[in-house]
Amino acid sequence: MVELELPFVICGEVKEGRDTCLSFNRDKDYNLFLPSLCEDDITQIASIDSIGELSVREIVSFLCEAGRLWRDREYRWRALASDIASVTTGYSKQMIDLSYDMLSEVLNEDFLLRLLEVEMRDIEFLDRWVKLGEADVHAVPLGRILHVLAGNVPLVSLVSYLMGILTKNSNVLKVPTGDPATSVCLCLTFREIDPSHPVTKTSSAVYVEHDSDYLTRLFEIADGVCAWGGGSAIEACRRKCRPGVPFLDFGPRKSLQFISREIYADDEVLKTAALKAAQDLVMYDQHACHSPQIAFVESPAELFCRALVEALDEVETFLPRGYMSIEEKAQITLEKAMALFSNGKVYCSRSKNCAIILVPELQRGFIHPLSRTLFVVEVEKIEDAVHFIDSSVLVVAFSSEEKQEKLKDEVVSRGAHRLTVLGKMARFPIGYPQEGRFNLSRLVRWVAKDR
Repeated sequence: MVELELPFVICGEVKEGRDTCLSFNRDKDYNLFLPSLCEDDITQIASIDSIGELSVREIVSFLCEAGRLWRDREYRWRALASDIASVTTGYSKQMIDLSYDMLSEVLNEDFLLRLLEVEMRDIEFLDRWVKLGEADVHAVPLGRILHVLAGNVPLVSLVSYLMGILTKNSNVLKVPTGDPATSVCLCLTFREIDPSHPVTKTSSAVYVEHDSDYLTRLFEIADGVCAWGGGSAIEACRRKCRPGVPFLDFGPRKSLQFISREIYADDEVLKTAALKAAQDLVMYDQHACHSPQIAFVESPAELFCRALVEALDEVETFLPRGYMSIEEKAQITLEKAMALFSNGKVYCSRSKNCAIILVPELQRGFIHPLSRTLFVVEVEKIEDAVHFIDSSVLVVAFSSEEKQEKLKDEVVSRGAHRLTVLGKMARFPIGYPQEGRFNLSRLVRWVAKDR
């Protein structure tokens, strides 16, 4: 048995304790000990409002200092987060390191300022009154944002938190069982940089059970809520949210690949396309909403399947699969057997850590086993696959930019949120309206003064 400890951060102050134990059965057993919330903590959190006195550039400068520290994989708070997250998420250490490398790219002045310019149209709205038509307009913080985070993608926790910081709100992070460490360690980084900084003092990261009275109390004092997770978790949060409080929900979604015949032009083109598709597939072992679950492939799909398993062997050398439970392994074994029984074909990487299942047809509503399992459906032309898209689809990745351009209007009209190309499903560009909206502008109150 391995024992780990993680503190809370409450309004920039560290709270330690071993009141709560989270157990994880991996290759060996782990216990993670955390403190517990009390009414005094809620009172302290409720006393903190926003960071409206800082300019946007002052906030960005502070965030960039954290990004500089997290570029170093040996930096103590990043190292602690990595050690704990590789246990709690079940992902490989390499996957966690890649996620934190991406964080250091996000905590960059150019990226953050461009993000604000795109989503807010003008950064000045956050700092002062700006003439707009016949009024002076200002974007003021909502106040206190409660972030109910999911544990499947470590970077998600931080993106949610950053949205709250950039809009000058105070932030309460309800950390998930699957990844309690990432958010806490970023808050600890802020404290190390400057314990009296307004961003530090308006940040809290805590773990609380979903049925706890203290979680209800956090909803009661929230001026805005960002909720991440599965359908039932989102609905539970919605019920707890006070009437009139802005509620931003994220998930659940699935994603698809549309692969057309141009990839068979020659061996090198096929190999490149398969490598890009493999890179999309392995990210977060398919547990992210942007991970492809199904690929629609123009015939002959067998050529793509064979190339893909070879590409997966290559990608696995630097991004190995993480922990899999007995139940997950059993579900994948069952799907393989059912495919073979239905005249399908199964292709496995040499490591046996990835499965490509070529099926004659796909039933809607089936439960996908994830864990690097891709269902491939052969189509005569990629247009035949468009009818499978509905509002549950987040990303559709095309192998052909020409096909993407041709089908873009029909694909989004059926419900998809984002179109991209193979290899970029996990890279969300600045300007992408997540969940069909620009979220930063939803985390402020737009106020006006008549001119």
